[in-house]
Amino acid sequence: MFGGRQVRVGTQLKDPSKVGVEERYPSVGGVASSLNDIERAAGLAVGSGGTYRHFKSKDAILEAAVEDLLSELHARLDPTPTSIEAGFRASLDFTRENRLLLRILTRDLDAFPDLRRSVIDELLEHQFRLAADRTEAIAPHLDVEAVAAVVGSAAVGFTLLEALADWKPLGVSDERFIDVLSSVYLHLLTSEAT
Repeated sequence: MFGGRQVRVGTQLKDPSKVGVEERYPSVGGVASSLNDIERAAGLAVGSGGTYRHFKSKDAILEAAVEDLLSELHARLDPTPTSIEAGFRASLDFTRENRLLLRILTRDLDAFPDLRRSVIDELLEHQFRLAADRTEAIAPHLDVEAVAAVVGSAAVGFTLLEALADWKPLGVSDERFIDVLSSVYLHLLTSEAT
């Protein structure tokens, strides 16, 4: 169930918000998708008006989709990785698993400031807060928020470029990126407070 609403198509229940946003978003873009595109992707009769029985507008479909995607987030991020490398690997994986939300955040949410704030808080701020908390447990003498901002921005930026441009900077593999980021982080942890 998506957005708490499903519609019957033949013998199956379909959710126009989920199917429409998830299948159409990569090629068309959430807000840029036409209602006909969303209905077609959901397997609904195009132009029948069935979608409007469940959603007031195309914006309501996007809002329902984002809210449901957000509700699934935290179960997938491990708050206690076994190593620094495992923590960075989990961050890259988590961000990749949520590339649809990243795309929606960067392309469609300017008209939805509250929803935009929710995505930032749940998708990004949560990861940065975990990094700050982990850093404080190891090196409380540091400016833990700044350290988390530096390493978190590197990890998110690395995966954001991949999500938005299908590009890995200079062809650097995840393993090389994690090795260097872990080394930078360890150096920060062993440095004196600034």
